[in-house]
Amino acid sequence: MTRWLFLPCSTRAGGNTLTLARAAAAHLPAGAKAAWFDLAAPPLPRFADLRASGGHAAPLGRLAELAAATLEAEELVIASPLYWYGLAGPGHEMLDHWSGWLEVAGMEFGERMRGKRLWLISVRADPAPGAQAPLEDVMRRTAAWMGMRFGGALHGVGDAPGDVLADAAALAHARRFFTTPEA
Repeated sequence: MTRWLFLPCSTRAGGNTLTLARAAAAHLPAGAKAAWFDLAAPPLPRFADLRASGGHAAPLGRLAELAAATLEAEELVIASPLYWYGLAGPGHEMLDHWSGWLEVAGMEFGERMRGKRLWLISVRADPAPGAQAPLEDVMRRTAAWMGMRFGGALHGVGDAPGDVLADAAALAHARRFFTTPEA
């Protein structure tokens, strides 16, 4: 059984990115087990870079739950709207915490992340082709830096909640997204 972790990071409840992620999740491969961890509600604690002052301690509370879910999953799906051509704030906050967890003695976060697969689902209001390229590049680079594989990106277009349901190409791609990984 493959363990999937969906990481929605939109600050808009019930937004287009979550809608598209749920459409894709409905077509996970047979035997997949999906878990969801909303990065925005409740918000993650702010990240503080403590490397220069003695290092990072093991995560506690909500961060410990996120770390455990992340390490348990084999497939990680970041579902982020495109904000200013990048990752939504809660998703970026999670990646900041990842950098801290790399420094936690005994956690072996980097070693345990190697070989997992990272996916991206995003929706943007800007219909211009290529508007999503900077975000996709960040996710590809993150996967490579962490020793992960990049599974691919699913992009949709929509602004008001529900708009992505009119994006026939994105919905068609969602049906086959997880069955045709890039790596």
